[in-house]
Amino acid sequence: MSKKEIFIIEEASLPSLRLTDEANYLASDYLNKAIDSEQKEKTKSFLYKFRLQILDYIKSEGIVVIENFPCNSDSENVLNKIGSVIGIPIKYEHQYALIMDITPDINNAGDLPGYNSSERFDLHTDLSFVENPPDIVCLYVVRQDINHDAESLFCNPEKILFRLDKSLLEELQLANYLFKSPEYFQGIIDIRHSVISKSEEKYHVRFRKDMMQSLTWKSYLTAEYFWNEIQENAIEYMPKENSLIFINNKTSMHGRSKFESSHDRNNDRLLKRLYINLDIKRRDNGL
Repeated sequence: MSKKEIFIIEEASLPSLRLTDEANYLASDYLNKAIDSEQKEKTKSFLYKFRLQILDYIKSEGIVVIENFPCNSDSENVLNKIGSVIGIPIKYEHQYALIMDITPDINNAGDLPGYNSSERFDLHTDLSFVENPPDIVCLYVVRQDINHDAESLFCNPEKILFRLDKSLLEELQLANYLFKSPEYFQGIIDIRHSVISKSEEKYHVRFRKDMMQSLTWKSYLTAEYFWNEIQENAIEYMPKENSLIFINNKTSMHGRSKFESSHDRNNDRLLKRLYINLDIKRRDNGL
C-alpha cells in the first residue's frame, strides 16, 4: 500500500482565509449571538468562501483535512453548524442520531467491520446499500485509540478508472451487483446497482466489498480487478485529534486499519460523523 500525501490544511488555515481566527468564531455559538449588520455580512461572506473552498478541494482531491479545528468543547453542535454551511445535514432512517459516534461497541457481536468495531474496515463508500447515499462524509476526530494504531485509509479511484480498459469500465457501469444491507439495519432492502456511474465529467463510485455480490462471473472478475487496483493506490494517514475531515462519498473511498480497543467508552477511539447532502438550489460546486 502506498504512502502518499493527502490534502491537509494545517493549523486550521485556508489559503487567503484567516481560518485560525475564523475557526474559533465558527466554534463559538455564533448562530445564537446578536450581531450587528456589518458583522453579519462579514460572517456571511466568510462562510460563503469557506464553503466554496471546501467543496473545491473535495471535488478535486476527494478528501480534505483541516487540522487543529477547535470544536472539542461542543463538537456535535459545531459539526452540525459546519454541515449546514456546506450543505444539508441528513439523517437516514436506520440511524439513531444525526451525528453518530464512531467508536468500538463492546456489544458488537463477532468480527464484523463497521463504525462500532475495532476490526479492519476496508476501503468503501458509505451507505452503498441505499438508493441515494450521502454526498459528503464529515468526520471530527475527538480522540485517537490508545496505541495510535487506527490509520485511516483513503483512495480516489478517478485515475484508476480513466486508465481502465474500456470493456472493464463498461462492465462496472452495468447494474450487475447486489448491495446488501447489514443485519442490524432493519427494513433496508438490498438494491441492485452498478459500481460506477457517470455524472458529467466525474465517475461516481459505489463499493463495499464485504456487503456486495456480483451477479455474473464477468462482473465478479471485473470487481476483483478494480478492488486490487484500489488497494494498490490507497493512502494511509494517521489523523490527529481535533482534525475535521471532509470526504467526497460520491468519488472517493475510505476505511480504517484494525486497532486495539480499550473497551472503555471514555478512553476509546472516538470520531463524530455527520452526513451532508448538497443543497440542489445552491449546487454551484456540485460533486
